[in-house]
Amino acid sequence: MKAIIGLMLALIVTTTGAQAASKSTGQSDYITDNDRIPVGGRDVQVSVEQSQIGTSFDTGRVASPPGGGLLDTLIIGAMDNKRELIAASLAERADGTVSPLRKILENVDVGALAVSHTNAAFAKLDWFELNQIIFTKDQDQDNPFTLFESNAAPQVGLVDYHYELSPDFSHIRIIAEVSLARQGEKKRTKKNPAYQIFFRQNLISIVQLHKRSYEHHENVASWSADDGKLAKQALTAAFVQIERLIPFALGLSQSDIASYSSKKREKAFGAGLYGPLIERGKNGAGDILIWNDGLTHIQTLPGDA
Repeated sequence: MKAIIGLMLALIVTTTGAQAASKSTGQSDYITDNDRIPVGGRDVQVSVEQSQIGTSFDTGRVASPPGGGLLDTLIIGAMDNKRELIAASLAERADGTVSPLRKILENVDVGALAVSHTNAAFAKLDWFELNQIIFTKDQDQDNPFTLFESNAAPQVGLVDYHYELSPDFSHIRIIAEVSLARQGEKKRTKKNPAYQIFFRQNLISIVQLHKRSYEHHENVASWSADDGKLAKQALTAAFVQIERLIPFALGLSQSDIASYSSKKREKAFGAGLYGPLIERGKNGAGDILIWNDGLTHIQTLPGDA
């Protein structure tokens, strides 16, 4: 029992420290007018580290603490690895199910799509003064600014992409973490360009099958049919929306975000997500844009044709 209590205290301290660190980073989900001015050009680094489409799974209903409290969670986490075992099993099954689609998508250059649409997105912002896109498949996790070592610009951008299938394989989603960083007061060194992130927002673009099945393998079969026609359409359509969402996000003010995240705002549901509605039907019948701790666009392929 002493060991469990010790683990609980360690986790509490770690969590509290992480929360404090997060609050002290100075990062925001909107850009002030002072940071949205011409600075003589900005470079943007685009990263897509995946070599194949990812999978996801839901373990939320597995091994839930009986009381739902922190004590129950920590005790179960310390005494039972059932959740981890089930998660590993689900991941293995998901990888097996999606294998045919991954084979088909091997020749799809997702990196090229990411670069093309990111370039077009930032080019729409006159104040940003896009200089160049720097692409990488292997971002330095300890120092994401390594590729900016020769850059003297006051600001730079980072867009990190992840793409995956939903747990039931009914939709494909692209997640873009968009960050802006400015030169900090810390002295610049060759190994550590003195950039500090001041803006960060996650954008999600989701494309659903028109005909969705409760049978996971049937959804994968739909995506894979005709040499992956629907999957390729979905990836392109999702990136088209990312191209629109990036300038949308960078143009948001503090009052915009307060309005979009308001509990009084009309809500909408799509692709398993529920949140305040921003737009409906702007880019196609049935599509919605909601606020889900960031901008999330959801659309459905037209008739799976």
